[in-house]
Amino acid sequence: VGAARPMVEAEMPPTRRRYASKWLTLVLCEAVMMSSGTLYLFPVYSPTLKRTLDLTQEQLNFVGSAAHFGAFFSVFGGLFFDAFGPRATLALGGSLKLAGLGALYGIIAGFAPQSHLFAAFCAWVFGTGCSTSLTAALGANYATFKDRGVHGRLVGLLLSFFGLSSGFLSLLYDVFFTDPVAFVRFLALLAGGIDLCASSVVGAPKHLALPPEESLGGLAAGSG
Repeated sequence: VGAARPMVEAEMPPTRRRYASKWLTLVLCEAVMMSSGTLYLFPVYSPTLKRTLDLTQEQLNFVGSAAHFGAFFSVFGGLFFDAFGPRATLALGGSLKLAGLGALYGIIAGFAPQSHLFAAFCAWVFGTGCSTSLTAALGANYATFKDRGVHGRLVGLLLSFFGLSSGFLSLLYDVFFTDPVAFVRFLALLAGGIDLCASSVVGAPKHLALPPEESLGGLAAGSG
């Protein structure tokens, strides 16, 4: 009975059905990467932010740098991913994007605190959300695509959506928007909403993201 237990635990279709297939995970994570690329749209609304808060160029640069610091110091997102897996990490990233960029919208619209330090904090929260979601998107695909021979192509494909996002959304702004304030509100809802929706199905269960201990032991024995 004891020997049969691992086999029973290994076959749990209900658990798997709560998660997207690897191809749907890939498509959803491409959308997540595009939402994380909204980080690079700061030049679209920074003149409005500068005018609203009467900022010097140095103060405006400080706000932009805070966003990039949050985005590229991604240790926090990695630690959270290791502890809770891709779905919770995506939910956190989407929440941070929605909160940070939503607060920046509030500043520009005039109903949030009018301070460049508060704006910098909101930009940092938004940037941290971008890096957190990016980490989750990459990690979820590592877990669902077991063949390590395709991991390099996965990274290249996902990062292309991250890099091209600002160009596509800038074109969207030029065609459909005349008011940068409304565009920031749209970005906050888009960036946060995509990640929060994807977090409900994306990825593999956390305990499937790494090989079982028996496999690791076998690899260690073989290398010895």
